[in-house]
Amino acid sequence: MDLAEPSFYVFVMSEPGFDPATVDAMGVWIWDFGAYPRGYSYRDLNGDGVPDLRLRYKTEDVRLECG
Repeated sequence: MDLAEPSFYVFVMSEPGFDPATVDAMGVWIWDFGAYPRGYSYRDLNGDGVPDLRLRYKTEDVRLECG
C-alpha cells in the first residue's frame, strides 16, 4: 500500500443487530465507477464496543464531482 496515494474512505458503522464483519469488504464497489476497495480495516469508530468497517479506495477511482 502506498501511503502517499490519495485515498477516499467509506465507513460502515455497527448498530444493534448489525455487525460490519458480516460484510464482504472486497465486494463493496462504488457505483458504476468500478472503484473497489484497495484495503480495509476494523476499528471501533463509534465507541459501541463493536468494530466498524473502514474501506479505503483510491481517490482517482471514485471520480468525485463537485457542484
